[in-house]
Amino acid sequence: MCKYSDGNRYKCPHERLENSDYCIFHLQDDNKDIDEFNKGIKEILETEEDSINFNGFYFPPDTTDFKNVTFKGYTDFKDAEFGGYADFSNTKFKGTADFRKAKFKGKATFFSAVISGYAIFIDVIFSKEVNFTNVTFNEKLEGHADFFKAEFEGKAYFNDVTFEREANFKRATFEGKTYFRRATFKGDANFVNAKLTGKILFIPIKSETIIFKNTYFSDNVRIKADLSKCSFMNSNIERVDMTDSIWIRDDDKPKKSYSSLIEWFRKKVLNPETSIKIWEEQQGNLKSNWKELEGIYRRLEQSYQKFGDNSTAGIFYYRKKECIRKQSRGLIGFIWNNLIKTLCGYGEKPFRVIWASGFIILTSSILFLYLGIELLGSEVSNLPARLIDYNLSLNFQWVIMNYEKVIRDWLECLYTSVITFTTLGYGDVHLIGFSRVVASVEAGLGIIMTALFIFVFTRKMLR
Repeated sequence: MCKYSDGNRYKCPHERLENSDYCIFHLQDDNKDIDEFNKGIKEILETEEDSINFNGFYFPPDTTDFKNVTFKGYTDFKDAEFGGYADFSNTKFKGTADFRKAKFKGKATFFSAVISGYAIFIDVIFSKEVNFTNVTFNEKLEGHADFFKAEFEGKAYFNDVTFEREANFKRATFEGKTYFRRATFKGDANFVNAKLTGKILFIPIKSETIIFKNTYFSDNVRIKADLSKCSFMNSNIERVDMTDSIWIRDDDKPKKSYSSLIEWFRKKVLNPETSIKIWEEQQGNLKSNWKELEGIYRRLEQSYQKFGDNSTAGIFYYRKKECIRKQSRGLIGFIWNNLIKTLCGYGEKPFRVIWASGFIILTSSILFLYLGIELLGSEVSNLPARLIDYNLSLNFQWVIMNYEKVIRDWLECLYTSVITFTTLGYGDVHLIGFSRVVASVEAGLGIIMTALFIFVFTRKMLR
C-alpha cells in the first residue's frame, strides 16, 4: 500500500507504484504517467460522490482541470500540491471545500465557482496568480470562507466576489497586487494581523464590519469602502489612501420628517464633529479608552492629510483633540480644553469664534443698558445729549408700553458695545460708573477674539 499518511486518521488506500513507496497520486514527480494519473482522478470523481478525497495528492502540470465539475459532498484537497495551472472555473462545491495547507505552484483560477459549505483555505500557499473573480462563498449560508494564514505571493483577484458570511483573512499575507473591486461582504471581513505588503485595491460595493486590527499596510494600499463599522486598532492606517470612503451610513442621513431634519441640522451642521465617530468609539472595545482612540484618530488624520483631503483630516483632528480633552487631569487642564473647544472647536470651527463674539457683544450691550451710558449728542446730526440708565427693577408693563424707546436705547447700547469690542474708540459716547469696567473687559476680549478668529480662519484657508 501507499506510504502516504497525513499524520492524523487518513492513510492512503491506493496501491503503491513499482520501485516507489507512493501511489500514482502521491508521487511528487512531474514525469509520472500522466495518462494513468488522469484516469485515476476520473474514476474517483465517478465513484466517490458523497465525499471525495484528494488528500496530499500531487497534481503535475496539465492535470488539474476541474472546470465545470460538481462536487456533491465534502471535498478534501488538504495538503494537495498543484505543480501547474489549476483550473476550478465554474466548479460547484455543494459541501465543504477543504484546501487546508494546499500549495499552488502555478496559476490557479476559481472563476465563477460556487462554494455552498465551508470554504477552507487555511495555510494555503498561492505562489503565483490566483483568481477568485465572481466566486460565491457559502451560498447556503453554511460555514464561512476561511483564509487564515493564507499566503498570496502573486496577484490575487477577488473582483465581484460574494461572501455570504464571514470572510476570514486573519494573519493572511498579500505580497502581490490584490484586487477586491466590487466585492460583497455580507458578514464580517476579518483582516486581524494580516500583512498587506503589496499593492492592494480594496473597493467593495457592500460591507458590514471590517476588522483591520493589528493589520500591517504598505504604502500602496487604497481603500474605498463603507468604514462606518471598521476597526483600525494598532494598525498603521496612516499609510493608506482612504479618500472617498464612507463614514456615515444611509440610516444616519436626514429623514424626510421635519423634526428629523431639525435634529440632523443640529448634529451635522451646528456640531459636525459628531458626524464621524469610528466604530471603535461607538461600539468597539475601545469605547472609553481615550488614549488608544487618540492614536487611531491621529493616524486617520495623517492619512487624509497625506492624500490631500484636509476637510476630513480636520474632522479626525477634532476627534483626536476630543480624546485628549477627555484625558485631562486637573482643573486647569479641564477648563482650558473646554474653553478652546467652546470658543473655536480646537481651531477647526471659525464660526464658533463669531458666535462667541456675538454673545459677548450682546451681553455687554444689555449691561450697558442697565449700568448707564451718556450720549454726548451731535450738532451736525442735530442729536441732543441724553442719559441711558435703566433700573434692574424696571416694571415689565412699562417696558411693553414704551417698547419703542427701549429698543432705541438698546440699539444705542449695542452700538456702544460694538465699538468697544472692536476698539475703534469713543467719539459720541461717555461711559459712567461700572460701565467702564464692562468696557475694559469687553475691549480685552475683543482683542483676543479678533486674533483668535484670524488664526483659525487662516489655518482653515491654508489647509
